[in-house]
Amino acid sequence: MIKRIGITLALFGCGLIALLVAVALIAPYDPNGLNGMLFAKPTASRECQPHIELKSAGEVARELGRDEAWVLHNYKVNLWERHGSNRGQKTGEMIPGSRAVILESAENSYRVRSPLTGEGWVSRVQVANTLHQDAQTRLPCQP
Repeated sequence: MIKRIGITLALFGCGLIALLVAVALIAPYDPNGLNGMLFAKPTASRECQPHIELKSAGEVARELGRDEAWVLHNYKVNLWERHGSNRGQKTGEMIPGSRAVILESAENSYRVRSPLTGEGWVSRVQVANTLHQDAQTRLPCQP
């Protein structure tokens, strides 16, 4: 019995050490921490900022006549260099349901900072709604 407890604790300790080593190796290469990979880069000050929220995978699936799993695996929303008919080159992409900070607004599109790939223009057709969030906490706020 004591031998089993010792083995269990040893395995748990090895797993914990492996996790700590992984974090130590990743941290020097990620100045924004894990949030830099998951969310749009926050601004220096806490302020309420407008955001877009893209249509969810479920909404896109219904529009395309596909299932949600297919959309999550295959569908991305492109970001473009310019808005209008001459969009220029693709500058990034977003996944359905994600949010991004609005940097500028035009008649049929928004210039946004994507959580994953930088800045670009996205068509309003792809946007489910707009909202305001605190730049640091991502909580809803009033402008």
